Amino acid sequence: MKRYLFVLFTILAFSMIVSCDTDVSVSDEPSSEFIIETEIVDGLKTESYKDSVSGNVVKIIYYKSDGSKEREIECDPSTGNMIKDTHYNPDGSIDWWCEFEYDPDTGNQIKYTRYNADGR
Repeated sequence: MKRYLFVLFTILAFSMIVSCDTDVSVSDEPSSEFIIETEIVDGLKTESYKDSVSGNVVKIIYYKSDGSKEREIECDPSTGNMIKDTHYNPDGSIDWWCEFEYDPDTGNQIKYTRYNADGR
């Protein structure tokens, strides 16, 4: 029951902030560790994965109109801080990515590292 109410609240809260031409669906599989929200705005799909315990977003995937990945953001499940941001080429290969580190005491970002496709 508690899980059902959380999903219902998530659907209601999320549907209030999206535009009228947006389709939103939520999946709450009992065996899943994540609550997956799918949003489609102007034909472009975005998937958000939320930790079912903390409620923090752990991953966001942005898709291009052809269905291929454009960008993928990974977040720390305990803090919600972005830890990796990956950008993709039209062929699906990685174009570049960046990684973030945070001070464990303050939560402030202390490091940002950008990598090219070759890892440098």
